[in-house]
Amino acid sequence: MKRIAFLLLSVGIAFSQIGAPTFGYIVDPNGGLRPVLGVEGAFTLGQPIERDVVSAAFSGKTLVVKKETTISVNGRQFDAPAGSIVVKFDSRGQLDVVRFLDAEQCWSFRDGHFRDAACQFEPERMVKGVATPVKNVSQMSEEWLVVYAEDRVLAIRGEKSYELPEATDEN
Repeated sequence: MKRIAFLLLSVGIAFSQIGAPTFGYIVDPNGGLRPVLGVEGAFTLGQPIERDVVSAAFSGKTLVVKKETTISVNGRQFDAPAGSIVVKFDSRGQLDVVRFLDAEQCWSFRDGHFRDAACQFEPERMVKGVATPVKNVSQMSEEWLVVYAEDRVLAIRGEKSYELPEATDEN
């Protein structure tokens, strides 16, 4: 009887610790950085984990968060030009280049430091076939983009797209 009780208790503890997996991150309309939880096609938004965020990108390995005049790479903070960014990751998911849209400049990230770089990628070419005007694009997770359109937010991978739930104070 004690073994059965112990087994049931162990199973209960294990299940209580299982939650929806973190799929990626988006910036909500209020500047909150929110985890995107769930699996493909069944996304939910978690509570904001940071505030006053202008842009963010996540490769599955590297999280880049841009606030008004700072940028952080996996929690390490640097001074940066004001405004939003678009990020390019390398094939290993490491930060490669940041394009500062308002300042019209790019920085490369090598060995834990930023350096000026040529802007050799066009963010508007990252998304094709979205029927609504696109305001911004960022990387939500490995192989997934988040497209901020005028009337909705979409998660896109290849030919697949899913509308993300609207961020509210309840979610």
